[in-house]
Amino acid sequence: MPFLLDVLALGGGKPEDFSIKKTEAYNTPIYANGITNNGLCGFTNKPVIVENSITVSARGTVGFVCNRYEAFCPIGCLIVAIPNRNILLEFLSYALAFLLSKKGEGTSIPQLTKLKFSSTLIPLPPLPEQKRIVAKIESIFNQLKCLKN
Repeated sequence: MPFLLDVLALGGGKPEDFSIKKTEAYNTPIYANGITNNGLCGFTNKPVIVENSITVSARGTVGFVCNRYEAFCPIGCLIVAIPNRNILLEFLSYALAFLLSKKGEGTSIPQLTKLKFSSTLIPLPPLPEQKRIVAKIESIFNQLKCLKN
């Protein structure tokens, strides 16, 4: 069964009103595609996305997925996906990270197009099963962290 998203959007240009540092006036994060600081590149005073969502880098670091639990402003080649109520955000994040790691196209700078992203199908189990899958993945990651230390 494929998944459905309530919104699918692409990031744009950096807002005119922004600050490199977080301030009282500029407290909404600006995210771009990139792994460093999970894509954080400054702050603005006007959020564009206010729902919990997932961002996916669509150029360069193709397929880098981050969960976003706060209002933010997307810029650059960033795809924003807001799952509907039948999809656990964390489940979607793990599934996309796995499925999109090989979806980039291009020879010099890989990119993920909106069409390629929106055509990605994920088998969607019921919510209780999604929760069990996420719990198992997170348990394995925690075990790996313990082994690393």
